[in-house]
Amino acid sequence: VVVREADIVRAISFALEREKLLLEGAGAVTLAALLAADALDVRGKTVGLVLSGGNIDLSRLSTLLARAAQDEEERKGETPSFPKPERTSRDAPEVHEFSP
Repeated sequence: VVVREADIVRAISFALEREKLLLEGAGAVTLAALLAADALDVRGKTVGLVLSGGNIDLSRLSTLLARAAQDEEERKGETPSFPKPERTSRDAPEVHEFSP
């Protein structure tokens, strides 16, 4: 699986907004792969992800979050050349924290 930087930024934003979990870039790669993989069908399956780190500079974080918001706005404004199924909140992965 190849994960683009934009996917990692989206995963960092997703984890912070939805789960109140701060991730660094490397710690968000597994979530980025899951969120970006349209071909990967995990609905109804139990999937474990390792999410880690909080070692991210606050000024860098604010830049990334602004970029994620801009990317999301651009995505909403785009008209895809072929119809994509809309994702609902049911399709969004549930994130459960586990600490040893």
